[in-house]
Formats: sequence, structure tokens, C-alpha cells
Amino acid sequence: MSSISEEQREALWKWRWLGWRKSTPAFKASLVLLAAAAVWIVVQLVRG
Repeated sequence: MSSISEEQREALWKWRWLGWRKSTPAFKASLVLLAAAAVWIVVQLVRG
């Protein structure tokens, strides 16, 4: 089991969500690009 309580987990989730909602479009775009790059790398590694 996780060592954090349900309240802490919920607070962390809300903090992350609020951070995403208040972030700039450029920050969001950079996260999307990083995620796409990570997916591409995993695909390349799986394909061999």
C-alpha cells in the first residue's frame, strides 16, 4: 500500500490539476511534446 493517506492523495491530485489549469499554453505544449517524444522512444525501443 501507499504510505500517503487518502486526504494527501486527493490534495496532491487537486494541486496538480490546478497547476495544469493555471499553466500557460506554452507550458502545456511543452508537456505534450515531451509526452509524444517519450512515446516515440518507447515505440522505437519496442520495435527493436
